[in-house]
Amino acid sequence: MPDAPSQPWTMPEPHIPTGRVTLHQIHSDILQNTQNICVYTPAGYSQNQETCALLVLFAGTIYTDSLTLPTILDNLIAAGRIKPTIAVLLDSPNRGKELFFDTRFVDFLIKEMLPWLRSAYHVTAEPAKAVVGGMSLGGLMAAFVALHHPEVFGNVLSQSGSFSYGQNSPVSYSPEIDLEEEWLTHQYATREKLSLRFYLDVGILENYRDQSQITLLRANRHLRDVLQARGYPVHYTEFGGGHQYFNWRNTLPDALIALLGRS
Repeated sequence: MPDAPSQPWTMPEPHIPTGRVTLHQIHSDILQNTQNICVYTPAGYSQNQETCALLVLFAGTIYTDSLTLPTILDNLIAAGRIKPTIAVLLDSPNRGKELFFDTRFVDFLIKEMLPWLRSAYHVTAEPAKAVVGGMSLGGLMAAFVALHHPEVFGNVLSQSGSFSYGQNSPVSYSPEIDLEEEWLTHQYATREKLSLRFYLDVGILENYRDQSQITLLRANRHLRDVLQARGYPVHYTEFGGGHQYFNWRNTLPDALIALLGRS
């Protein structure tokens, strides 16, 4: 539409050097499957340079293709808006299960994927420079991972996170047996405060009820309020749209600047 927000960071610039995206396949003994992983390295990356910041995102091919993440990173890094960053983009073969409070998937990240990554790439071990994130279920899982491992990831990036759910998987969801909706928000409300920062966004049109009785808009507002009440730094925004890739592509540069921006 004519009045839609411009997306300058998403457009390739011929004078800006481009990073490299490499596809890897890693067998997981913990999950008993093979994970497809894309790794973005910035232009001029070298093992001899200082360590890069770390960005781990779920739903990897959506971020590389529909959300043009490599181009966004190229532009932001070249403009000096964010630190040189290595992005790890995971495509779970069982998204509905592994991205839903699956502690085995968390173990895979911490015990298998990260050791492999740090042996192959010069990436930070500082949680303040490490981001875990995703969209929808990926945003929910990102906040779950950080809850369990703030010593690894100090930043959570959630785009329209599915924070309305209780502990039952969306695949087997039943309102009759899933009485505790917004389960993860309750965890952040009642557990000890952690050294974490958050970026949350959600669309003002995400006010419909799906399997949950609570809308995504309401659940994200509630999580924002809980985190702020607990003293967490939260960058929160609502966009004029729904649960669509185009909207997340528009907000992604701001999310990266908020969490990976040069201080």
